[in-house]
Amino acid sequence: MAAIRAELVQADSTGAPLPEADIDALLADIEQQVLQEIQHELAALERSEQQDQQRAVAMAEEHMSFLQSAGEEAVLCPVCKSAHLVLRHGRLVCPAEGWQLNLAAESLSLPDLRARLAAAYEEHAASGCSGQLQFYVEDLFGSSNLTCCCNTCQALTVVL
Repeated sequence: MAAIRAELVQADSTGAPLPEADIDALLADIEQQVLQEIQHELAALERSEQQDQQRAVAMAEEHMSFLQSAGEEAVLCPVCKSAHLVLRHGRLVCPAEGWQLNLAAESLSLPDLRARLAAAYEEHAASGCSGQLQFYVEDLFGSSNLTCCCNTCQALTVVL
């Protein structure tokens, strides 16, 4: 502020020095504008933190809902989040999406899958990230896999 005051004292647009009262008024106006900008930035930061916290709570609720979905044996599809997965002849199938994973070689059951999904959610939550896991089926190394990733922290986990 002292540098601005010195420049203002030197000359106005006509080359004449500005009166001290005008300088004080200009500096007070600049200070007020800076304070308003800081208040707006702080409010935006607060809103962002609240949104992050709300997302984390929603993610935790989704996780709990996912784990408690439709009984002991049923596992909600993490990809479509609407159908329950079915185990048929060693193949895990999502009736809504139509994807299939061969579980026969690993002799995994639905409770095993539920445990692996829970572990993926818990590992991600323990990282402190407020982002949400996205699940998808992809072909890796010649076989289909159930994979999850987080766009916020860039976490990537092969579930099956």
